[in-house]
Amino acid sequence: MNTKQLSGELGRKSGLDFEDLLEKEFLGKPPEDKKDIWGEATTRSKTDLIIGSKNYSIKNPKAPSTKTQVQVCSADRFHRLLNPPLTVQEGINKFVGNHPKLLTKEGYKGNTKIMREVCKSWGVDFNTLDSDSECRRSRLLSDNIHNMEEVTNWFFENRTSVFKFALSTSFNDPKNHDTIADTIWWSSKKNDINSIKEFSIAEILKKVEEDAEVSISVNKSVIKIGPMTFQMKGSGKGSAYHNMQFNMSLNDLANFMKKEDS
Repeated sequence: MNTKQLSGELGRKSGLDFEDLLEKEFLGKPPEDKKDIWGEATTRSKTDLIIGSKNYSIKNPKAPSTKTQVQVCSADRFHRLLNPPLTVQEGINKFVGNHPKLLTKEGYKGNTKIMREVCKSWGVDFNTLDSDSECRRSRLLSDNIHNMEEVTNWFFENRTSVFKFALSTSFNDPKNHDTIADTIWWSSKKNDINSIKEFSIAEILKKVEEDAEVSISVNKSVIKIGPMTFQMKGSGKGSAYHNMQFNMSLNDLANFMKKEDS
């Protein structure tokens, strides 16, 4: 296990330990994971703890400025659930490197031969790509995706649905009420019960509908959707490397929720 993997494992364990502490302190209970919305496979509940009448999603990062993963999934499952137009799906696939030849341990990263083949199928000139951020990382930056404006327009038009997916529902069946989060507890100091900030997900969705803007980062590898960002995961091996990853920090969320209405 490398350093990054070890850090991830320790982070997950710390998160679970904090949830156990909250469970005992507030007499909560974790929900059972249930079958996904298609009834095909068990999927992770977005609720971490049920306390009283609320379903809490728990965030316990190192610091309030830490970008925390709030949702990760394959592009194929995202497309199946939210059903973007095919042209938008194609743009997202290029942005995260979602191509069958890039979803293997042999071809997921740094394989020049395979990336050349993928670019040919995408109709992109491999020789115009950035050697590190595109060729080595096996995906395209936004300025090499011809319909990127269509992609960002779709995220803007569907911003509330994307936030609801990332924060509240994921791939859970809405009839399994206990698996759908309605409240976030986000600690501003790691493992500190007294530093928790509470957010209603319904209020976040309302604010997103009113005020969230969509833009592309300066480095062309991140789409900003209000206080949340979307990018290729970029860690792990094989298909996981090319997952869609949504991140957010406590600071970004808190500042967004305080923002004056436009």
